[in-house]
Amino acid sequence: MKSTLLFASCFIAFTIIGTLTHELGHYFAGKSLGLSCTLHYQYCRCLSYEKEERLAYGKALFKQYGTRDSIPQELLDHYQYLTDQEPDVNRLWLIIGGPLQTITTGLIGFGLLLRRRKFHIHKFERTDWLLIFLSLFWLRQPFNLLMAITSKVLLGNESFFGAGNDEVKIARELNIWDGAVSISTAIIGLAISLFVIFKIVPQPSRSKFILGGLIGGIVGFILWMYILGPLILP
Repeated sequence: MKSTLLFASCFIAFTIIGTLTHELGHYFAGKSLGLSCTLHYQYCRCLSYEKEERLAYGKALFKQYGTRDSIPQELLDHYQYLTDQEPDVNRLWLIIGGPLQTITTGLIGFGLLLRRRKFHIHKFERTDWLLIFLSLFWLRQPFNLLMAITSKVLLGNESFFGAGNDEVKIARELNIWDGAVSISTAIIGLAISLFVIFKIVPQPSRSKFILGGLIGGIVGFILWMYILGPLILP
């Protein structure tokens, strides 16, 4: 029981860490494009300074005049001028930033884990456990696809792949099928995760690790998305 609770606690922590580092991927991608970015608990808002100015100006106009028809034409012309000043943004790079960070972390963890197992085959240390959790950043890909399919079936959402998911946005930016990125990365992520769990996690700890993962993953998701996240990074 103690081991299960320990694994659950680790999964809670890494669920939160994984979510934050994913959004930091978007954040640094946006910053590299010269955008103004703010980090929130489940998303990252990145806008050009020109767009921020335009949005603030539009908000002030509607607050003062109430409706578009009431706004003097010269003020609307200035709003249009601000719109025209907004630079083109590499949206693909901005969207890729989050998944790229998550996948890269998973690849580094998995690569180092395989290397360590090759040269330390008779020893299993704390470093190996850390690399296991980093490798399982890949779980985001099959998890997101599963959640999107479930939402479509149960709630009638727009897409089987989640219209708001980064992978769908990437596919649309590349003008390819919506499910291309979601399905391909989910298959890779599932394969890596199953390999790590059933080939690398020591057999005596495996059932406790899986149970702890189920408990910790669910608790961590609820804890961050609905309790701590909105308080810490609203």
